[in-house]
This record gives sequence, structure tokens and C-alpha cells, in this order.
Amino acid sequence: MRQLLVAFSSLLLALPLMAQPIHGGIAYFSLGMPFLQLDELNNRLTQYQIPSFDAPFITLGGGGAFSGERLFFGGEGAGLIQREQSYQRGDTTFRMQLDGGMGVGLIGFNLLRSPVTIQLLGGIGGSSLTLKITEERSDSFDDILQRPQREITMTIGSFLFQGSASVLIPITNSLFIGLQGGYVFSVTNSDWQYSSRIAIANGPKAGFDGAFARLLIGFGWFGDDAGDDECDD
Repeated sequence: MRQLLVAFSSLLLALPLMAQPIHGGIAYFSLGMPFLQLDELNNRLTQYQIPSFDAPFITLGGGGAFSGERLFFGGEGAGLIQREQSYQRGDTTFRMQLDGGMGVGLIGFNLLRSPVTIQLLGGIGGSSLTLKITEERSDSFDDILQRPQREITMTIGSFLFQGSASVLIPITNSLFIGLQGGYVFSVTNSDWQYSSRIAIANGPKAGFDGAFARLLIGFGWFGDDAGDDECDD
């Protein structure tokens, strides 16, 4: 469902660009640091003497965009590098893993495009976080058949807005580095669910809500006449 929302929002955001000539495009990789909304989840873990997930968090991702005279359209995504904790219950060790990802369709405005590009961006998309708890023990095949539940996977998703700004600095004619910073707002959140899509009651809020910063490395072009077009106005 979240993938469909991202695709539909991307189509809507593309409409203003369809009436413009294409002046260029870019593609990039990103290394990010998001400030996730995990307070309620961490409080619940601490309540049961389970280690919490604390900052910093790191994401890897990428994106791309096509640029008109002033507007541009594209999309980007980021995946959370998995975090892991272990804890004991009696003689049994449990391993807990947190990962997730987000993706948005983007529309933006080029404030400046020669030689440094400065952009304001808005995006609509979705995200999900997954918490997996695994009981680490060695059993016989027959024991597993009689007591199969050794691992639980729970997921929570959200529909979100993203606002950001980026600065792209050319290194060569086609290579650039950049910085992007912004904020993510969740509009709606789902309940936590098992991997079988069964809802889990009384779950804590969690998501990608909060500020983020990203380092961008990419390649592309904006057209040789981009600066002249703006000067003619």
C-alpha cells in the first residue's frame, strides 16, 4: 500500500513539470543521519529492562530528478542501517534488530543554478520500521516442530510529508557533491503488525519523524543555458 501511495504521489507531483522543457537531470547516492521518533518505543523497552535504540542512526540511499526551467521533479529513498541489541531472560539470550526505510516523490524549486545549485524541496511518500526479536538457542528438529515460534517480526508504517533544502556543488562538468537537510512529518501511522499482517494492540508510536541531514554524491547536468534562461527573465 505504501508503495502505491509513493507512486501515485509521484505522478501528481510530475504534472507541473510535464508542461516545461527538460533542462537536465541528476542522480545521486546519499549518506544520512536521521533523528527518528523512538521515544515511546525506547520507554517501552526500558520498562522491561531491554536495551533501547539510541542515536546516532545512519541511512544509505539515493535519488534522482529531472529539471525544468525552475521546477524539478524526482524521488529519493533511504534505508536505515540495521541496529542490533541483545538481552537475557533467564538462561536464554534474545537478539533484537531494528531496520526500516522511507521513500518520497519530490517536487522542488531551483533558487540558484549557476555554478552552485540551491533547491527547496517538498515530498510525499511512506516509511516503515521493522523490529525483529529472535530467541537464540540450539534445539533439535523435533523441539522446533513442537515449539516453532523462535522469531517475531513486527512492522509499523506511516504516510509522510518531507520538507528540505539542498546545496549542490559541482566538482567537474558532470560530478557534484551536496548537502541536504530537512524535516519529516508523519500524517498517518499504522498499527504495529506481525509479518502475517495481523495487528498488534497497544503499540508505541515510532517512525522517521524528525530532522535529518544527508551528504550527497552524484552526477548529472542542468543544461548549458540554465543560467541564461534565468537572466533573460
